[in-house]
Amino acid sequence: MSCGPVDTKFRLLDAYVGWSELGVPPNLSGLDDPAGLRLALQNPGAVTAEVWAYMLPPHLARGCGACDWYLLTPAHARLLRRQACHPEWQPLWTPACDPARFVAPIAVAAWQHRVAVADTRHIWVWDRDGRSLVAEIGIHDVAAIGYTGFGDLLAATSHELRRFGPAGEPRGQRVQLPALAGRPHVIAADRDGGLWLVSKRVDGTLRLWHAPRGSDSFVSAGLDDLRAASLPATGLSVVTDAGFCLVESGRGGIPSTRCWNWYGRAASSAEVGTVPALGLHKTAELLTQPLDSGLPRCRWHRVQLDADVPAGTGLLVQVASTDEPGIAPHPRDWRPLSNTALDFLIDQPPGRYLLLRIVFSGDGRKTPVLRRVRLDFPRSTSLDSLPPVYREN
Repeated sequence: MSCGPVDTKFRLLDAYVGWSELGVPPNLSGLDDPAGLRLALQNPGAVTAEVWAYMLPPHLARGCGACDWYLLTPAHARLLRRQACHPEWQPLWTPACDPARFVAPIAVAAWQHRVAVADTRHIWVWDRDGRSLVAEIGIHDVAAIGYTGFGDLLAATSHELRRFGPAGEPRGQRVQLPALAGRPHVIAADRDGGLWLVSKRVDGTLRLWHAPRGSDSFVSAGLDDLRAASLPATGLSVVTDAGFCLVESGRGGIPSTRCWNWYGRAASSAEVGTVPALGLHKTAELLTQPLDSGLPRCRWHRVQLDADVPAGTGLLVQVASTDEPGIAPHPRDWRPLSNTALDFLIDQPPGRYLLLRIVFSGDGRKTPVLRRVRLDFPRSTSLDSLPPVYREN
């Protein structure tokens, strides 16, 4: 109840009026977002494995038909093929005809009846579904390959993008790639002629880049941009280090899901596993500048948080008051308040200035969201209206 003789005031902290933060708080995002402050991603700009619903991972390629696929195995460097009439993965070549040229291959790509395989120094191109070798391209530091809708072969190195024709002849100018925050991992072209590139960091996180048709400049992109692009769906529902799952039309047009490991052996969805969510920072701190009440020896009254605090997360609020804004509070001056309640009184000595510290905590998957802080001052309650004798204790 606030019915004392002193007019109470309040101070707001949010995205509209500002958080009065003392420097940019690390591990927090949303300072300018009305939706609120939250724990930031450990790798800002990273995209989830949903990207494989629109782009194929490097060891998997779609052939001429809807059910024609190529799989490059990680060990012994075998190229497998899967067709509608042979729904299981089988070697593309018999042992007698296997070219056995691969040394640490990194990617496979296909267009109509043409298939290409790359390692870090060569690209081989076969026509007629692997029956005839039509090109052997020497290229240093190749990291990703893919085909355009017109049959041009794209090859991305760590610093440039090159195009080749059906016989391996160079086409067009080399395109310099920007700093991709990682190494090129996958490259693809959409139906409109735009290019999409996925880069992979050392920690395994993915970044997405886009160059519109007619542009030689790749810019950072997100999943919303990819969803709106004219890329055919791959049919992949899950891609993990253990394998992948493919959704196809079964009998009567009913979708069915089948899973394999990266050696082409059938696997259960449990064996393939699930994709972990992008990791969030587990802790962060917002520290404000001294907030001026304009009242000497102000008795700060109340803190109210407009926030969501899911299970497994927390918001720990600490306050300290002072009359000298240039002097940092002693560590013992900070008073921790409840990390579960969102509305509580301030128990601090009088001071014109108040400093607020809010510690965000999470479990790496969930985060608290803080939309607004309201500070009421000075303290004015019905107790102030009572005779001093009733206010001694």
